[in-house]
Amino acid sequence: MLGWFLAAAWGGAGPPVVVGHWHPYDLARVSKQLGGCERALRGRHRAREEDVERMVAALDQYREALDLLGPTAPAAERQRLEGLQTTLHREQAVLQAFADRVTEDYDAVFVAAVQRAIADVDGEVEECRRQELEPMRPPTDGTVEPPARRPQCESKDLNGVLAGVVDADRVLATALDEIVGREWPTITIPAEPQAPIGRGERWLRVRDLMSAAANGP
Repeated sequence: MLGWFLAAAWGGAGPPVVVGHWHPYDLARVSKQLGGCERALRGRHRAREEDVERMVAALDQYREALDLLGPTAPAAERQRLEGLQTTLHREQAVLQAFADRVTEDYDAVFVAAVQRAIADVDGEVEECRRQELEPMRPPTDGTVEPPARRPQCESKDLNGVLAGVVDADRVLATALDEIVGREWPTITIPAEPQAPIGRGERWLRVRDLMSAAANGP
């Protein structure tokens, strides 16, 4: 009888009352802690991407120079080019794996902090989902900020309230400091000057040299 009474009591209570909603994009947008972490990570990731782009351009020029020499291109230079390409591909894979791990760890501590903040709310807080399938924004890319208003989220917007609680979360602050403080993998860019390849006269135009020096690498 008691079991039936408890079941009936629970059954008549109805579903929890939804008091508001939150969304990962919108909460991160107004959070000082999360916003600062995202900017730092995006900056470091972009710096490594620029290193990759410079190395790819240099190897393309190296390959073009050897191709112009045709069969007279030294075998040692061909081997050096192949070695540099292999090193770049390996370092790119390491960089991508590191960025993926940083993103996963960031998402994990972010969601955990939001759940701690929600636990103190009297009532149910729903996570607002966009109609199209879209993952949480990785902190290491330049995703365009989506609209703040979600048409399918009609409950009260609690992103600002939860962001305030999240910004005061010391556990999150410690976790984000650790993530931001990680040493990012580097891309090897040879600094030693390359000896001239091939024979024959060489020349340069002073105006072009001065222009290149003014524009930087």
